[in-house]
Amino acid sequence: MREFINYTDNHYLNADDPINDFAWRERKQPVYRLLDNKKWLDDFFERGELALSCFLKFIHYPDEIRGDKEEGDAMVWFENTKGDTIAVKYQTGENCYVLCTTMTLNDKIISDFNAVGAIKIHNYTFFGLEVMRAIKNCYQGISGRCNYKSSRVFNSSSEYMKTIIDRGDHANNPEFYDELLRITSEYELFLKLKKYEYQDEFRLIWFSNLKVNESIIIKCPEALRHCERIDF
Repeated sequence: MREFINYTDNHYLNADDPINDFAWRERKQPVYRLLDNKKWLDDFFERGELALSCFLKFIHYPDEIRGDKEEGDAMVWFENTKGDTIAVKYQTGENCYVLCTTMTLNDKIISDFNAVGAIKIHNYTFFGLEVMRAIKNCYQGISGRCNYKSSRVFNSSSEYMKTIIDRGDHANNPEFYDELLRITSEYELFLKLKKYEYQDEFRLIWFSNLKVNESIIIKCPEALRHCERIDF
């Protein structure tokens, strides 16, 4: 499947620059949304109906394979120039809708999720943009492969953060929180424990202006052109 995007932003490119005659494409690996009910496959491919989940649902899901009570949680720690350690535990994702997919199809994944079929998404960027248009109060989206770690605790060696902490009163310092946001960079939204690594999960996340407590079903037939149906 070939798709072309012409780059025409003259704020960055001079109209006379020969680079304007070029096009740049990114070769994307397809991702697969597994479904355990044929009706949901029919609903999407016949009417464009798609269910989006949320982090709160992941936390309370009784099935460990599909849920994770620590979703969205992480802890980052820093050392100042004196060797003192400061740790920050945080949680995000309360304003997000999520679609979990896999980059790998194999018998174990299909069995673990009781999948009867999948939505094969050829271009997840264009797919994500179409879905975004169908979500009320949505202002931003992000997609990426999950990172699998042995712990949700990680260290940052930011030299700038060291100087902020050295100055003291970091808890009330806006610079501290700005640097914290830069360092974490939505890391926790794609963080999974090592035991789930075989799932090879790829996430699409949409941010809402409102708190997200429940899953939703959207109608987005425009997304179908980027997808292919697979029945197992």
